[in-house]
Amino acid sequence: MRFNSRNQNLGEIPEVDITPMLNVVMVVLAFFVIVSTTLSTPPGELPISLPAPSEGDDPASTGDPPIALRVQLEAGDVLTIDGKPTDRATLIARLPEFLQNNPDSPVFLIPGAEVNYQAVLQMLVEMQAVGGDRVSLAVGTTQEEPQKEPQTNQ
Repeated sequence: MRFNSRNQNLGEIPEVDITPMLNVVMVVLAFFVIVSTTLSTPPGELPISLPAPSEGDDPASTGDPPIALRVQLEAGDVLTIDGKPTDRATLIARLPEFLQNNPDSPVFLIPGAEVNYQAVLQMLVEMQAVGGDRVSLAVGTTQEEPQKEPQTNQ
């Protein structure tokens, strides 16, 4: 019988090159070591050095927060500016003057609970066409804040 002649090549042991696998394992190990050292420091203890503020750069030095213009839109297109009734044309006319006189002040559109979404959107688009990104939609304002009189030249 000639069984051995067919199986002569089976006696050789194949060679496996494990160098690429070891390279991958070392890279993964290095990654986890670096990540674990950065995560071990609590967020409140990161060493951060901020530049000291100069005298002219401190906005809180005046003590007064910027004046915000609050425009309330109620059902039936009833508009009030800081509690005083007005109409759309007057509001759109007064908005550029307010923004020019108060460069740091935002303008808030505060819709009432019964106002149609389309009416709110139209009013917001009209106001943003004049005031740009300084006009915002205020949602969920239930607490009245003390209001200051905006500075306007009339």
